[in-house]
Amino acid sequence: MKDSGTVFNTLDIWKKSLQETYENCNKDIQLLEVLLTAINERNSIGANPTRQNIRRWLFDDDMLAPEEENLRVILLADKDKSMVKKIPQILNAYGKAKSLSSQVSRQIKSAIIDKLKNLNNYDDRSFSINIGGHSINVQYRTIINLQDTDIEIEYSQTRKFVD
Repeated sequence: MKDSGTVFNTLDIWKKSLQETYENCNKDIQLLEVLLTAINERNSIGANPTRQNIRRWLFDDDMLAPEEENLRVILLADKDKSMVKKIPQILNAYGKAKSLSSQVSRQIKSAIIDKLKNLNNYDDRSFSINIGGHSINVQYRTIINLQDTDIEIEYSQTRKFVD
């Protein structure tokens, strides 16, 4: 996607706004929660500015954009009150970013499958693929068996390719 830089710069608008508001709250999550909750209630938005959500919005690098109600509360907290007018632009960029992510995921999966099908030496447990001019190193293992376990695993750690 040729405009991916623009898409991700647009998505940075809400994140930068929230980070600035967080800094204005002396990097105090509780104080930020009070501020966002007050804005939410005063404007009857229906957002959910809980501490867990705020932490995720601030620190989760995989977070492209929160839901529209939460986005509205975040941008209303900005010193520049015109920021809220950028919601449609941010939501549009979010849709494009999700589409781009799906496209790249399909390309990666396809390239890995093709490479595995054509492997001659299974002793080598890694290889590289090239997607859009970027080299991606892949390591693979053989699953011998599956068993139930009581060990909890974060969802983000399950994003492994299995076929």
